[in-house]
Amino acid sequence: MSGFLNPIVEINSLDSGILISAEKAYLLERSNFYCPDFNQKDSQRILFVKKSVADNYFFSHRANFSHIISGETLLHKSAIKWLLSQTEYELPGGGESIVIQLEKEKSVGEFNLIKGIRPDVKLTAINGSEYAVEIVVTNDISGNKQQLINNSGLKTIRVDLSEFYEAFKNECRTDLEFINFHLETLLRDKKLKSWVPNPNLIPESVESGNSSWLDAILATAAVGGIIYLLKMFSKPSRRMRF
Repeated sequence: MSGFLNPIVEINSLDSGILISAEKAYLLERSNFYCPDFNQKDSQRILFVKKSVADNYFFSHRANFSHIISGETLLHKSAIKWLLSQTEYELPGGGESIVIQLEKEKSVGEFNLIKGIRPDVKLTAINGSEYAVEIVVTNDISGNKQQLINNSGLKTIRVDLSEFYEAFKNECRTDLEFINFHLETLLRDKKLKSWVPNPNLIPESVESGNSSWLDAILATAAVGGIIYLLKMFSKPSRRMRF
């Protein structure tokens, strides 16, 4: 594993999501290499693969553009790339498993966190239903992003990778093999998935008859009714005057 500032490169185009190590990149011919980190001074994010006198392979920025890669970049981009490769996806929910079949060619990923105007991934089921997936590594869904979700009309799933990242910060910053080894297990773990509340939408699990959501809604309604009755009976009585 490289100890240099930029241990991983993106090939073919900016934000392609195709990530490789310096050792593998050095063997490629006539390839364009780009820094996967969008948060930097070089807008073109060009990298050059090199070999040190100690036979270590590494990537180098153009002059005056060197920087340390953001910690969440590799994990976040790798998760997006994995989701884009899927032909089916299990929805959140504590009840019976709900797996949707996907039209893979219609899946869309947004690798640039700075833009923040589109979901990390948009999945399309074969029945035409669309879902947004937001991957949380260091920054949770913000107020602005929540508003965009509310206005989008998309049922949105939150995948929380923050605990994994906190436990393995260094590996997540530099070790692509480590990330890929754990990635499928993480992204299939239902405990890490949840629906992002949207007052404009009915959660998928309600539409599908998931008892946990239905029970929660009924319980909330019942509690609301009880509170209303208690308030009514607690009001002081008014005597009629003639």
